[in-house]
Amino acid sequence: MPRKILLLILLFLFFSFSVVSQTQSLTYNLFYRNKKVGTLQAIKKVKDQRTIYQNQTNINTKILFSKIKVDYSYFVAFNKTKLSKAKVLIEVKGDKRNDTQTILENGIYHYYEDQKLKSKIEDDITYSAVMLMLEEPIGIRQVYSEENGTFHSLKKVGERAYEKTNDKNNVNKYVYKNGVLESGTIDAGIIKFRLELIEE
Repeated sequence: MPRKILLLILLFLFFSFSVVSQTQSLTYNLFYRNKKVGTLQAIKKVKDQRTIYQNQTNINTKILFSKIKVDYSYFVAFNKTKLSKAKVLIEVKGDKRNDTQTILENGIYHYYEDQKLKSKIEDDITYSAVMLMLEEPIGIRQVYSEENGTFHSLKKVGERAYEKTNDKNNVNKYVYKNGVLESGTIDAGIIKFRLELIEE
């Protein structure tokens, strides 16, 4: 094989591997009163200076005499260290309950509910709720909620444990190991559940 062709092949392979995105994926079991009721999958993709977070949560259980089926879908994009776009869709029994977006436009965040502008946010968003699954919030004091367009307070309560409190005083607890979420208790409004990382 001529040296020029070999060199071109090697250069092509080098650049192909260098632009491939890095992907991290974690899966959690969800429990309600010690019974497994669903799963949560958290995905992080990094390519160049863009980071994409995706969370998919599926809950299917029965409380008292009512069946509950809830699906949460999060898509959140960061450019460098700043949120650029977030979309959240929540369905209960197949019907849309929440459909929200946060979009950075001309340096200001626009928060939409059902495609209607509800608020504008001038503060930079550098850490949001979807990141809690994949990155320990070291030194973080507030977390942006992609679902309701507000900032929640965060405090450290143990060596690797944190509590997040929303504007309704609902408290979630997160415990980390090696920088990723290991377990937690989540008050999702519709249902409170415990999550545990599935070790692979």
